[in-house]
Amino acid sequence: MISFIIRMTPDMGTVIAGIAGDIKAAELFAMTKTVMVGEREIKAEEPVRTGNLVNSTQGDVIDGLNGVIKITAPYGKYVYEGTGIYGPHGTPIVPVTAKALFWPGAPHPFRSVKGQKPNRFIDRALIPWNPQGTYENAVTEYLAGHR
Repeated sequence: MISFIIRMTPDMGTVIAGIAGDIKAAELFAMTKTVMVGEREIKAEEPVRTGNLVNSTQGDVIDGLNGVIKITAPYGKYVYEGTGIYGPHGTPIVPVTAKALFWPGAPHPFRSVKGQKPNRFIDRALIPWNPQGTYENAVTEYLAGHR
């Protein structure tokens, strides 16, 4: 029988730095994928009349553990929360500087309007989208592909 001993003296600092680099890259990959999937799910649920609301939805990765999906259309909040009696204040919409409300296409002036019912498109988007699961699967996918 022949045997021999193998002795290693690895530079653990280099090994740990390599692992840390892989982990940081995996986190960034996973957060990017999570934000992209979330953005796609929200856009799929947003109401579309002109396309401005959908086009104003943007996802950004802040770092490997934080991302944000923003809806920058000024009326996005009102579509989501509702307005008038359906909104957070629960009061009809009334004119402030005139006696009546009127807009192009209205059949006649109005003393008040009920407002718009809320459209909880973000809530509906969260049902199929599991951010935690998406993130964890993406980390695993990245690390499996880089071994």
